[in-house]
Amino acid sequence: MPGLNDLVNAYPWPTRRPDAPASEWGWGIEGRELLDSMLPKEARFVVEIGSLLGSSARYFAERYPEAHVFCIDPWFDVDSAKDRPFLNHAPELTEFVTKEKDGIYQIFLASNWELRDRLTPLRGFSPDMMSPVHSAGVEPDIVYVDGSHVYEDVLADVAVARALFPNAVLCGDDWDWPGVKHAVNYLAANRGDQVHSEGNTWLLQQNKAAERHPAPSAHTVGAVERHPVVRMLRQVVGQRA
Repeated sequence: MPGLNDLVNAYPWPTRRPDAPASEWGWGIEGRELLDSMLPKEARFVVEIGSLLGSSARYFAERYPEAHVFCIDPWFDVDSAKDRPFLNHAPELTEFVTKEKDGIYQIFLASNWELRDRLTPLRGFSPDMMSPVHSAGVEPDIVYVDGSHVYEDVLADVAVARALFPNAVLCGDDWDWPGVKHAVNYLAANRGDQVHSEGNTWLLQQNKAAERHPAPSAHTVGAVERHPVVRMLRQVVGQRA
């Protein structure tokens, strides 16, 4: 697929493994059994929103040995463990990210170095970075949403994913966050989908026979882009770039 090759080449891995500590931390979530039971048996492409250190990306890479996983995340710098509470339990990571620019991103690369032929990091905000995947002609079988927990942000993620990738299974993490639950339920109600949840995990099962309302419009997504939290995050990332 020429578009796929162009996309992968546009977001290359470094030529050498970063001198960063690798980490297996993450994704010890309740409810993974829901994905094990309801995801398709085969998949060629997976889009993951919110990769952090890559533990869920590795889950998809292991589950689907022939699949390519697109990892979307801004991977912003952090100033200390208070910005990323999990770092309190990983002093070696804390020391690295507080001294090194792009520390979180370097740890992601180091932790997933052996999968670099099958994982493509798309560094940026999820509503933006889904567009090059779509433009490349890639049709993911699964979109996994594990980014922001703010209602407006999650709504943008699921709305854009459903609009660009109508045949993909939408699923994700953090069901216990009110903003996530509200956004997923909103999309499901307007699309006639059935919501399945187990622990922190959720999955939308499309009802092919249901009368469908359009996914939230570009106007809605534009309103999300104007949301103060989104604007603040963009400003912070711009200052740290």
